[in-house]
Amino acid sequence: MESVNSSAAHSAPDAAQIQPPDVTSPLDAAQLLGTVNIPPQLKFLMSTINNVITIQLTPDNHLTWKSQVLKVFRANGFEGYLDGTILRPPPQLTSANGSVISNPLYSTWLLIDQNLAAALFSTISASLLPYVLHLDSCSEIWQTIGKRLQSSNRSKILQLKNDLNFISMGSKNMQ
Repeated sequence: MESVNSSAAHSAPDAAQIQPPDVTSPLDAAQLLGTVNIPPQLKFLMSTINNVITIQLTPDNHLTWKSQVLKVFRANGFEGYLDGTILRPPPQLTSANGSVISNPLYSTWLLIDQNLAAALFSTISASLLPYVLHLDSCSEIWQTIGKRLQSSNRSKILQLKNDLNFISMGSKNMQ
C-alpha cells in the first residue's frame, strides 16, 4: 500500500486537477500514449545499477544495500518512487465531453515505476525474490523488504545483547 504525503511537489495530480486533451478517435489516443518517453536518468540508472549497487540484498546486509539503493535512486530523482511520495495517478480520466480516456500521466508513472521495480529485482538475492515478485509497485517492494528485514535485524540485535550479557555474566561467575 502506498503512503500518502502532503507534499504536492511529488504527488501526481488527481483526476479532478487534470485537464485531459480532447481525444476524439482511437488513433488520437494511440498517438497521445505514444508520446511517453523514457527519461534519460532512468536509462542511466537501468544501465548502471548492477555496477553501482555492488551487493545483492540478503538478510544479512539490508542496511548496506538500502543505503546504496537509496543514494542511487535519490541521485537520479527517483526516491519518491521508493518511498511512495510520487503517487500513482489514476489510469483513466474523463474528458470534457464525458468519454473515458487513458491517462498519459499514469502511462509515464507506470513506465518509470516498473523499470525501477525491475532494477530493484536485479539487486535482490534469489532467496528473497519470492517475497516481492508478486508486488505491483516499486514502493510496495521497498516497504515489504524494509518490514521483512527490519524485524530480522531487531532479532539479531536482541540475540547479540543476550550473548553479550551471557558472556559478561559468565566472566563474573569465574572470578
